[in-house]
Amino acid sequence: MLLNGRRIYKEGETSAMFPPLILLAMVDITQMTVIASQAVALNLGYVRIPLVIPPDATNSEMVAAEWYASPTDSQANKTNINAVIGAAQSALKIASANGLKVIFVLDGYTEYDTACAASMKPSNRKFWKKSFDAVKVNAAAIVRALSSYSALYAWDIMNEPLWNASAYGCLDVSPNNFDRGTQQPMLSLIYARTAADQSIAEVVEAVHAMYNLVRENDSYNHPTTVGEGQAPYMHYWNDISSFASPHIYVSAQGIIDAQIQANTANKHARQQILQFGGAPLAANKWAVADALIQTQVPGILAATVAEMKSEITTSGVQLPLVVGEYGADYPEVVLTQADQAAYYSLFLSNPSGGLQALGLGNMLWDLSTGNQAGENFSLIGPSGTLLPAACVVAKTHGATPSGC
Repeated sequence: MLLNGRRIYKEGETSAMFPPLILLAMVDITQMTVIASQAVALNLGYVRIPLVIPPDATNSEMVAAEWYASPTDSQANKTNINAVIGAAQSALKIASANGLKVIFVLDGYTEYDTACAASMKPSNRKFWKKSFDAVKVNAAAIVRALSSYSALYAWDIMNEPLWNASAYGCLDVSPNNFDRGTQQPMLSLIYARTAADQSIAEVVEAVHAMYNLVRENDSYNHPTTVGEGQAPYMHYWNDISSFASPHIYVSAQGIIDAQIQANTANKHARQQILQFGGAPLAANKWAVADALIQTQVPGILAATVAEMKSEITTSGVQLPLVVGEYGADYPEVVLTQADQAAYYSLFLSNPSGGLQALGLGNMLWDLSTGNQAGENFSLIGPSGTLLPAACVVAKTHGATPSGC
């Protein structure tokens, strides 16, 4: 697949997964060295690295405990931004030394001038991200500082903007004045039919504002994308994406469990379980090795990809498509490391519906030495060794690293 005359993936792409619950923004030198080395061993050409932008220290949304600077540091903003830029520059240098290209994910913000946080909205809104307005000055400094590096390939303008906003309660059914923001004139989506559409517009506004900021501060005009988590949200980013990078988390187990649970009080529940191919191999869990999962996932994956292709088509022209993340839709679906490897086999190389059979390149959000989910997601163990799923990726990409 070509983009601006260049191939946008080399057999496959991978990413460093940012550790959840920690906001210190970047992989360190030790982590990046391991990630780069293993990416080469897997015959991958790209690494996708999250970069959380610190809010300006003078902004009311700034929480010093989330960042590098001391609360009493008069140079807090300079300290925070220099730490993020320094770590990113080190990552780029390490990537370059290993012949890799980097896609930086700009993250840490939600709506344009409001944050979706428990301190500002109802108590069920527990979201660590800030507003675009709080991070825009530092974002511009980051883009200017990194854009000249030869190892930089592209910017991911935000990771799953609308999926995250939905999951964390940022999309109101009836947005109030706070949700609408203070931008004048107030942003409205074309053909907005409901109050929820207006709430979505506030997130769309922020992501487009970040895209404009990148274009204004990146004199090298690197490609852009938006990694989104659900097909119905993808069309919002067509106009600011050089290529689409949707995220596909599919689990037949989740669908089957929901159907069975909905009928537990039904006297025919046992018949339903038999209809699904019998009870799961593991107690109360459907293992990927179960025949039912093996037959269900490829079809679900193919249907999901088809829906995403329709979402990224404008006036009959479809954006280049690379699947940005993929796997199970929640960690509990993956029971063991062997189960994780079986799941990757389904997603990558299954001849009846894997990504290769569908003619798609792929990036992985699963290459990390600090992944809190451990064997459920990351292809690298805490000590830096490749896990069994990594060997599936390696085989798909024509590599035979040590341990596989």
